[in-house]
Amino acid sequence: MKRAVEDLLRGEFIGRDVRIGNTTGTIIDETKHTFVVKTENGRKTYLKRTTTFEFIIEGKRVHIKGSLLAMKPEQRITLKLR
Repeated sequence: MKRAVEDLLRGEFIGRDVRIGNTTGTIIDETKHTFVVKTENGRKTYLKRTTTFEFIIEGKRVHIKGSLLAMKPEQRITLKLR
């Protein structure tokens, strides 16, 4: 499970399903500071630093603080995790 979370943090988020509070959707764009999520009601932009994102990994819910993701996608590849 730990390896799957590490792969998620270093990998591509566009196309992944996500839950933020009571909102669910699919990430359709990413910048250094935001995720754009397509929901049933349209598109919504979320600031990474102030939001906790929920992903399903290996059938389990995983909550990730956006502050861990607040960097350019290409910088996450070299992310060192403890």
